[in-house]
Amino acid sequence: MTALSQWPCVAPPSATPWSAASAQMSLEFLMICATFMLPVLLNVCWPYLGFCGKVRSDIGYEHL
Repeated sequence: MTALSQWPCVAPPSATPWSAASAQMSLEFLMICATFMLPVLLNVCWPYLGFCGKVRSDIGYEHL
């Protein structure tokens, strides 16, 4: 409510989500790019999350 009282005219009252959206062609392009890039991004992030963390000094090849 504070933001509404401080900036009452940030968006005109006549603006709707449909009038503020991008063109149909650019939204389709974004969807196609996201469809192909999301698996690539997950493929990079998954190993990083698996291997991130501190390395302990007592674990290594010399202790085998």
